Amino acid sequence: MSKKLERRTVEIRASDGEEFVLAGRAVAYNEVSSNELRPGLREQVLPGAFRAYLESGQDTKALLNHDSTGLPLGRTANGTLQINDGISGLFFRIQLDKKNSFHQAVYASVKRRDMSECSFAFECEEETFSDGQYDGQPCTVRSIAKATLRDLSVVNSPFYGNNATGVVARTEDAAWLAQKRDFLANFEADANRRSRAAEILRTIMKR
Repeated sequence: MSKKLERRTVEIRASDGEEFVLAGRAVAYNEVSSNELRPGLREQVLPGAFRAYLESGQDTKALLNHDSTGLPLGRTANGTLQINDGISGLFFRIQLDKKNSFHQAVYASVKRRDMSECSFAFECEEETFSDGQYDGQPCTVRSIAKATLRDLSVVNSPFYGNNATGVVARTEDAAWLAQKRDFLANFEADANRRSRAAEILRTIMKR
């Protein structure tokens, strides 16, 4: 049975910069959606849901309104789209082309906040359902544990809301720096775990 392609919209912002980039957080982990999939059913993405996909090295494109027939804003295959898996979410950076009038128009629209959201399209591979709450009200929460990322897009309306995600356009934007801090924190945590495991092993071997 073929997997269903799903799309989720999230917030996007732009500000002054010299590198002509869009960057930010496309997916916020453990954030229950402000919108409902159907009455009483909301959704969240769990940390690491896209890890296997990203490690596979498959090409992913950044688009406008999920239009795969139009010009892409960037793609991972040539390095113009970078996607990184952090502690708090999935971060991205799109290097736009200053000589491309389409890229100029998208950048200007985001900077003016005529367009203020981005979106991710995915196919769910593993999910669970549990009782939860949103804004003090009970609901069922669909938790995405593993998924294939199909594209990232600049669009019009948010699905998760509450500033769960965002994008800016500048040289070293805060969201991208936050992603770097997340990466370093993950790296340091892994290094500490490896060091502790080695210490325990040495203790066992001495006995």
